[in-house]
Amino acid sequence: SRSHHQSIAMADKNMRKTSSLRTILESNHSEHSAEEKMFTVPLKSDGELVEKDENITTMDSFFSTDSIWSPKSQASSKSKSSPKSKSSPKSKSDEKKEKYKQTQSDRLLLQKRSALPSMAKSCTFEWHDLNVYVGNGNRRKQILFNMCGIVQSGELLAVMGGSGAGKSTLLNALCGRTDLSEQYVEGELAINAQKVSVKEQRIIKSLCTFVPQSDVLCATQTVEEALRFYAALKLSHYSAEKQQKRVDYLIDVLHLTKCRSNLIGDEKKRGISGGEKRRVSIACEILTESDIIFLDEPTSGLDAYTAARTIKTLKEFCLVSNKLVIATIHQPSVEVFYLFDKLVLLSAGRCCYNAATEDINRYFEAVLRPRTNPADVIVFDIQRNPQECSERWQESGWNSRFREDTVRLKWNKYRPITMEAIQEGKLKVRNNLRSTPLLLQFRMLLVRECKTQYREYRVFLMRIVQVLFFAVSIGVIYFDIDYRFQIRVGCFFLLGIMTLLFGIVATLTKFPAQKLLYTRERNSSTYSTMPWALTFMMLELPLQLLFMLLFTIVLHPMVALDGDLVLYWMALFLFCFSGGALGVFFGTISKTTVEAMQTLPVAFIPLLIFSDALIPAASLPGAIRWLTTINPLYYLLRVLYIIEFEGVIYPRSFTNDEEELCDAFAEYTAQNQTSSQSTAENYFNTTLNTTLNTSISSLSQLVDSATVGPTSTDFFDSYFEQSSEAAEREAKLERFCDPEISATIFFDQKELDPASLLSYMLTVLFIGIIIRCISVLTLYIANKNGFSWLKHQIKLCIFALWEKGVAKTKNPSIRDMKSLEMEIQGEEDAEEQEQEQEPEQEHTEISHSHKL
Repeated sequence: SRSHHQSIAMADKNMRKTSSLRTILESNHSEHSAEEKMFTVPLKSDGELVEKDENITTMDSFFSTDSIWSPKSQASSKSKSSPKSKSSPKSKSDEKKEKYKQTQSDRLLLQKRSALPSMAKSCTFEWHDLNVYVGNGNRRKQILFNMCGIVQSGELLAVMGGSGAGKSTLLNALCGRTDLSEQYVEGELAINAQKVSVKEQRIIKSLCTFVPQSDVLCATQTVEEALRFYAALKLSHYSAEKQQKRVDYLIDVLHLTKCRSNLIGDEKKRGISGGEKRRVSIACEILTESDIIFLDEPTSGLDAYTAARTIKTLKEFCLVSNKLVIATIHQPSVEVFYLFDKLVLLSAGRCCYNAATEDINRYFEAVLRPRTNPADVIVFDIQRNPQECSERWQESGWNSRFREDTVRLKWNKYRPITMEAIQEGKLKVRNNLRSTPLLLQFRMLLVRECKTQYREYRVFLMRIVQVLFFAVSIGVIYFDIDYRFQIRVGCFFLLGIMTLLFGIVATLTKFPAQKLLYTRERNSSTYSTMPWALTFMMLELPLQLLFMLLFTIVLHPMVALDGDLVLYWMALFLFCFSGGALGVFFGTISKTTVEAMQTLPVAFIPLLIFSDALIPAASLPGAIRWLTTINPLYYLLRVLYIIEFEGVIYPRSFTNDEEELCDAFAEYTAQNQTSSQSTAENYFNTTLNTTLNTSISSLSQLVDSATVGPTSTDFFDSYFEQSSEAAEREAKLERFCDPEISATIFFDQKELDPASLLSYMLTVLFIGIIIRCISVLTLYIANKNGFSWLKHQIKLCIFALWEKGVAKTKNPSIRDMKSLEMEIQGEEDAEEQEQEQEPEQEHTEISHSHKL
């Protein structure tokens, strides 16, 4: 393996020293066509020279599958690299072969130059004294200990270790993806002798690309569509032709040709395999122009051959495009292991090795055995004795450059990194701050979501079936209902509840999954929040309008509603729109769909309580009565009342008690015209008291039958209180005994103004937009780790208060202990002084007596 890596290093060294290669790598794409004419070496289809020595190593053959390390290749390399051959001078034929080799490599690089990322500038990435903690106070636990390291452009570094060793924790800290609400990090990073704290995650994210371990992709896109989508947004400054070349190149080298036209799919709908999905996730991130690339478990779920091809692609990015790549890997094969330039071994959060991969033969000489995978052997060894291996590494000479006394002086000279310096390009490293035009972001997102709606036609059909089922159910229950206010009010309440619930559930079931995709793409700087939010709402509104149109067309004739059909359509759309706004909000604060469904009662029950339908708003306590003014259901029910009842007159049906009451009022009116008013009032009072005494048990029936205006109970209360004049009481009785009931009485009871219909509808629309804006703002702040920081600070304050309270109740604090010790010590000193003064006083008294 040593000779194998020496040959690789020599090839790399020769490639880097070739002046023509440097000229090609730094040239623009426009210069490639002119330079390609200079190379006329005939090529085979597999990239080898025609009629030349077949053993000449080319760049294409170096990255082919045949160049993977194996014991046979190692033996052949040992037999070819004899001491005599190294010391013997080169012949003319050897020089000619080397010339052909360089020419062939240059030509192959020219052919790939337009597809590969552009040449990165020299970059040195360092980290020093990196520590990570979880928990607070006495329960704080350190999970990563004093990590230091360095990697340069053109190098591929692997972070290895067993499960729970801290690989992902280290990678998240290096690329600025640590959850600061759950973990506490400290340490510094440096790029080209300029340092930044690991807590400055915004600066770190702007300088690197990160491939997460979980494959979160749009399930309704094909592989090629997904790559073209990311290329259009991340490489917007390139032409469409160059973007397509980059996409075709990644599809070819990652072996995605067979599935390039297949849907990605998810758990619900079968798509590409897990290994193919993993390679698509890698391709979506590494097609950018970032100089620093982080990958979390890039080979998880891949077979040995595909894993080797994937790591070789990353190796090609390092050698040809001078990229800096850091990847965590769990248990690589032999072929994959020897492709890494540097290796970091972790065990129980401690560093056990951090040097070149080719030097493990000397460092782990005591444990390595022939015909074994060195990765398996060393990972097994450091997991068995993590503390011992860590101490051995700290004391070894290999770790001398990372020791505190040699590193601190150098780090003190580093200047801090600022966002202004990154924007001005003073760091000499490409960043992710290049903003794609908002119109392009909106167009690409809109096209993708339209394809999603088209390809998820089953979900669309299911929602249509739901809408028709709800409409027919209500139509059957209230089919051709009576012209009575109370019955139609109950119909409107059920109508509003169903449409509102439909809007909540339709949004709540799909929004968490879309939020997960948004978070992943927003963290990789694919697009901004505003175009995504506008796209979501623009596609949601037409669907809701269509669903509610079907609902209204079916329901309106079945229930025999009198209001305008268009107004009903708009009102039901506002019901659905408000429900969708609430679904977006609770989907934003929930992590999964299951958690979002658990919040449904929290969103729904307050709507019912403060709707003025179940509980009258006037009977609510004053401290919470104002909640009705922000409840969309409160306004929407009033909208339906106005649409249906404005200008209508319904016939009145009387019960026996109500007829007796109205007969007494008629006799009172007749006697009032023929006799004195006092005599008529006495007669009516006697009749009214008799009616009350005989029907006291049926007052509830009276209340139920009196659907509008002053009910029997209202009239009785107002009459016996004698709070109004006789004329007012007569007006109330006359209105109560009217055989026809107009909508004016109903509106007066509900305190409704028919002229406020438009204002009610605009208020509901405004509330829905405000809820959506709050949801988007919440999502944006959460994506910027704003809530994580706030949550962390609240936890620290609560824990500090709790710890202080426990310390006072159970154990005295350190300050109290010190003061108590000082008091005890002072009392002891005072006692000792008194004991010392007593013999002195006795001696003084004795001497005084002797003198006397």
